[in-house]
Amino acid sequence: MKKLILCLAVFIIMISVFSACSSKKEQSPAAGSPAAAGSTDKKFKISYICTLDLAVQDSYTTKKLPEMLKKYGYDIEIEMRSMGTHDPTEWDQKFSLEVASGAKPPDICQLGGPSAQAFKAGWFAEISEPMVQKYIPRYYKQVNDIYDKTWAWGKDVTTGKLYGIPSFNMFGPNRHTLAYRADWLKKLNMDPPTTIAEFETWLQKCRTGDPTGTGKSVYGYTSQDDVWFFSEVFGAFGFMPQQ
Repeated sequence: MKKLILCLAVFIIMISVFSACSSKKEQSPAAGSPAAAGSTDKKFKISYICTLDLAVQDSYTTKKLPEMLKKYGYDIEIEMRSMGTHDPTEWDQKFSLEVASGAKPPDICQLGGPSAQAFKAGWFAEISEPMVQKYIPRYYKQVNDIYDKTWAWGKDVTTGKLYGIPSFNMFGPNRHTLAYRADWLKKLNMDPPTTIAEFETWLQKCRTGDPTGTGKSVYGYTSQDDVWFFSEVFGAFGFMPQQ
């Protein structure tokens, strides 16, 4: 859902700018109609590279986004450009080769972070926060309300110019959901924690309450790696390390 929100925001700002340039001499739609935001009768074909190929040609993104945008008067077709792998190292290598080959850049490029190589190759077009504020004001406000420093994600560190808009989770800094062992909860006579204090109690009881019945203390929390470790706790306080 996070990526869908980002993609929709990018498409709206991009198509709004295109249509504003192409329809200055055309009659404006009636005020208050969904198409009044700068829609156009033209069909747009948009090329799109998604990090780690998380969205491919036959995906929710390519099917649902065009349907969602039709009610705003936009007719689009999405062409995904795949690197052919979900492996992070291999994907980065193939993306680097794509840029170095002199290939035409896509209309939209969704990356996990800025690419200095793509910057130098001229893959990114400059935008501005006022442009984002004009065309997608709700998104602009959400970014600033949640964590306004995320704008730095899409900026060139040498010039400060903005080339991309940040991705964020609309429900807060962390989108993870904790899963608890139901048999352990029963053994410890607990309900699933709903507060940080209850979560702390859970961790303590896992060490001292023998939920496995083996006489051994166990860990009440595990994480896939150190990057996201304790992200649920950090997120509860409105902060996420390395973001």
